[in-house]
Amino acid sequence: MALPTADKGYFKVTALSFTPSVAAMGETVQFSMTIQNSSGKAISSCYIRMTGSYPSTDAPSGVGQLSSSVYLHGGPSFAMTSISWANGSSKTFTGSFTWSKGFYALDDSSYVLSPSSANIFLEIVTGADFSDGSNYDNIRKLCGSSGEYLSILSKRDNPRVTLDMWRTPDDEASSVATTIKLTSDVSSSVFQNRGYSAKLYYSSANNPPTTSDSTATLNATIAQMLSGVTASTSAVTKAFSNGSDWYFMLVVSNGYESNSATCSIPRAFANLHLSGCTTGGACFGGFSTSTENNPKLESYYPVYLYGGIAKVGGSSDLLPSLGVQTGNSAAQEVAGGSIVTGTVTFPKPYAAAPIVTTGIVSTSTSNLMGHCSAFVSSVDATGFTFRLANSGSAARSFGMNWAAFGNLAAEGTPITVTRPQGAMTSNSSLSCEASASSTYSSSYPAWRAFDASAATSWASSASESAPWIQLKMDVALTNIQVSVYSRSQNASAGNHNPTAGTVQGSNDGSSWTQIGSYSGWTAKNDGTLLGTIACNNATAYKYVRLNITSRAGSDYAAVGYISIKGEI
Repeated sequence: MALPTADKGYFKVTALSFTPSVAAMGETVQFSMTIQNSSGKAISSCYIRMTGSYPSTDAPSGVGQLSSSVYLHGGPSFAMTSISWANGSSKTFTGSFTWSKGFYALDDSSYVLSPSSANIFLEIVTGADFSDGSNYDNIRKLCGSSGEYLSILSKRDNPRVTLDMWRTPDDEASSVATTIKLTSDVSSSVFQNRGYSAKLYYSSANNPPTTSDSTATLNATIAQMLSGVTASTSAVTKAFSNGSDWYFMLVVSNGYESNSATCSIPRAFANLHLSGCTTGGACFGGFSTSTENNPKLESYYPVYLYGGIAKVGGSSDLLPSLGVQTGNSAAQEVAGGSIVTGTVTFPKPYAAAPIVTTGIVSTSTSNLMGHCSAFVSSVDATGFTFRLANSGSAARSFGMNWAAFGNLAAEGTPITVTRPQGAMTSNSSLSCEASASSTYSSSYPAWRAFDASAATSWASSASESAPWIQLKMDVALTNIQVSVYSRSQNASAGNHNPTAGTVQGSNDGSSWTQIGSYSGWTAKNDGTLLGTIACNNATAYKYVRLNITSRAGSDYAAVGYISIKGEI
């Protein structure tokens, strides 16, 4: 059957897409094509074949051709197969083809093949559905108004890039030098017209970086990369800190083809770095972090001092300089089944409560010393309380040695302490002495106000109108705070709470200075806090006295317990 070249207009291609939209010679291209039946008839059988060649919008006609005919429906020799295709309806056909060079000698340019001028034949031959014998259509315009394009490369560009970066002018610098070389399978002049761009990604955490990481400004152009960027200090001008490892990824892409190269620069290294501060400072294996006000001797290596340490901090006494202090308590006779208590004050205060270890010391040769032990009761920055226990039946004479480990307080640094340091067991214990203007009876001694229990209490005589209770401490304190707790001995305990009064300080027990006052306290019988008196005294005092000028009831005055804090 002779097919005319004229377009009958029976069918129209309404949509067309190519995958990929950029292909090299010899590559397979997938397509999807939607064709509308505009013939005025319902089609029951047909044959559809695509063949021919594409011209190009930027080269002479015939830059390539389909390697073989593509049958969208039916088969060779006009073999028609049945189809149900109503007039005005559309059908979508899919397939693939391979593009070949044909008879033409092509360079390595990219040719954009426009469907608006495509010289490809889409033959649609129908069965005997048209009485006038016009049972064919020959479509030259592939795409109608949708404007799809296919770019054909004579061959893939295959871009290849190498990247190298290093610190300059030396290994301690934060600036970098860069070498880049870009090559491909096409000529440099053609490659520059393919729309390629380059991005440099960097990270100190991800190796290699990802395209989600930060980018550094890359001053080298694609043309310069093709020529070769050699040891440039201007290609990348960003500074990269010498204290971190850095990872880089250079990506060259035009959206169709891409390649990347990675490299890294390590953290800058120094065997010995002098800080340059006028106050000194040096670091082994890294960079000194010394400042003018804080010179340091630092090392990233293990330190071996084969000659020992003669002095630390200007002192020949090494252990305190390292935060270690030691001592012992005098031997005491401890009856069988008994415990005695004591206190230790550190020669130098710590910045915070240190770790304390203890052991027993005795000159006895008895093998029953295993019944003896030493315990630490409480520790603060200035010292600790301890107990010597004898679980045997016979009395033993022994003492305690101790060692404390911590950070010593800097000279002049205020240290907050609490007194008494634990629960007193008599008027003279824990290196403190408790006394009062009067007591209700022997069951309510002064030390009961310092035994850390609300279930016991100190109480004054019923006849005294303005009683007081005081504590002599082992240290003199500034910024004293006196916390007073109600007692919880019985339901009427709150009737004896102090409600107003003053706080006085002294260093000899006879000459007193008022340093605080309180008022408005209410009756309580639950062992909770009545109030805290903040004295803010700049002068340090060893004696603290609580004066009671009024109380909740008319009978004796009483408190559950008192805690004193301050700074030394």
